[in-house]
Amino acid sequence: MPTIGTTAVVIELPSAEVLLEAVAGVDPSLVRTGLPAHATVLYPFVPTADLDDDAERAVRRLAGSLPSVDLLLRRLVTEPGFVAVEATELDPVIRAFRDEWPRVRPYGGRFGESPGAHVTLALGCDEAQARCVRDRVGELLPLRARAEAVHLVALTDRGWRRRVSAPLA
Repeated sequence: MPTIGTTAVVIELPSAEVLLEAVAGVDPSLVRTGLPAHATVLYPFVPTADLDDDAERAVRRLAGSLPSVDLLLRRLVTEPGFVAVEATELDPVIRAFRDEWPRVRPYGGRFGESPGAHVTLALGCDEAQARCVRDRVGELLPLRARAEAVHLVALTDRGWRRRVSAPLA
């Protein structure tokens, strides 16, 4: 579980909210609260205590140098306790951010050095729940989405809050 002061860089995908609603129909506890449907670019990012104007400017600059991305969400990925949908069209954006901040290990290295772009749908599910999630979400795929901005968010005592919103070019 992230602690207060943790930050992340994410790309919100409003059209994918329907997928999270489908998962919540299976079990609301499987859906992460506090953030809308999104693909994670870098998590954890720079701790809030270490964030400065230069880092925020760098996020804006890099986002502005990258194009908006049209996605077709279609392939589900299931691992023990986890269901996601691939968002491979975002891999170049994620790679650019990882190259800019090479010391930030995605997910603390839990999923290897270069986990692929994805939208997490369900966390903490058992095998039966995962099967149910796949069935419900599968009926909604493929789904078109558009990545138009990058958001730097921070976990506060009131939940995740945006610090920076930076449009993609």
